[in-house]
Amino acid sequence: SFDGEFLNRTLHAGYRPKLIVIELSSWWPPPLKFILKYEGDSIPNGPYLVGCSLQTAVEMVKPFGYTLIQYPLEDAWFVRDEDVDLFGHLEQDTIKLFLAGNPNFYVGNSGFIDYTPKEALRDVFGDPPKMLEKAKSIISHWREARLVAPKSDAVYDLGL
Repeated sequence: SFDGEFLNRTLHAGYRPKLIVIELSSWWPPPLKFILKYEGDSIPNGPYLVGCSLQTAVEMVKPFGYTLIQYPLEDAWFVRDEDVDLFGHLEQDTIKLFLAGNPNFYVGNSGFIDYTPKEALRDVFGDPPKMLEKAKSIISHWREARLVAPKSDAVYDLGL
């Protein structure tokens, strides 16, 4: 899905909802930044190359005046900055919010029997350069393991 691109374009078009709830790609924990780009023939290529990461979404909505208030499993909830006080004291650290809402690194079904990306990323959690290296390795391994390659591949950004 192109949820991240849709949200970005919606905000740039001037729409300002009071609340944003968006399903994100929980494969990529913060501080990893991932987004599937809506470019050319790019198509979602699940399970990994879909949507956007929590870190990307947080940085995307911040300039428009939104704050993350919770992240249960894979759904981020943002409210306008002017309304944050209505929720009392809130954690502001994206990593802590990710861990509070997704303590077991829920990622759904990876499609692999012999390869568990969530454990691979959990093993290097807290070391961003190693997380990025491992994330690139996960995508590479997955692309090689696919039985049927798509007609067009996903265009995405992945970084820190």
